[in-house]
Amino acid sequence: DFSDEEDVERWSLRPIVVECKHRMTKARIPPPLYDQIQTCIYCLMYGVEQADLIQVVRRQSPKKSKGNGNQLDEQQMEITISRICLHDPIYNHQYHWNATLLPRIASFVDAVYSIRRYD
Repeated sequence: DFSDEEDVERWSLRPIVVECKHRMTKARIPPPLYDQIQTCIYCLMYGVEQADLIQVVRRQSPKKSKGNGNQLDEQQMEITISRICLHDPIYNHQYHWNATLLPRIASFVDAVYSIRRYD
């Protein structure tokens, strides 16, 4: 419930990317840089500035006995959500995409074309 119309006008919907990673042992905070870069590429592909990187860890808990003697496996689940932003003040993903990654990709493509020139 909003107190006045100004509060309502400050809220807005915006699209984000949701990337889900299933981990074997534990969630990492912050997420590994390679996962952040992959998530940023999805953001760039879809033209959005933010994403939620969700890490899910499932563990089997010890078997629990049912009343009739049967054993049940129970799963424990841990969910961690990290917000990834292209304009993050620490990582500044958008800047590094343009200044570092794109030039390296272009150099790699140039090298491949150079090697395969006579194919």
